[in-house]
Amino acid sequence: MISAQSNEEIIENRKVVELIQNELDTRQQHFAHYEKIREFRSLPEEFTVENGLLTPTLKVKRKKVEEKYADLIKEMYDG
Repeated sequence: MISAQSNEEIIENRKVVELIQNELDTRQQHFAHYEKIREFRSLPEEFTVENGLLTPTLKVKRKKVEEKYADLIKEMYDG
């Protein structure tokens, strides 16, 4: 069992990251190399209409997401 006080603690927990990575590896084993997710990050908040990351029809507002998480995206591509 993993105990945490916040979403940030959960997504930074080594066991949680390993669990997600193992699941990705299992589900992607039949994918070509260029189709596989190489890096991922979990986010502490959900995408909602209220926080401006989804449209009223629940489509992702990519530009808003890219603006809000620019540093995180840059970190993933620079690594």
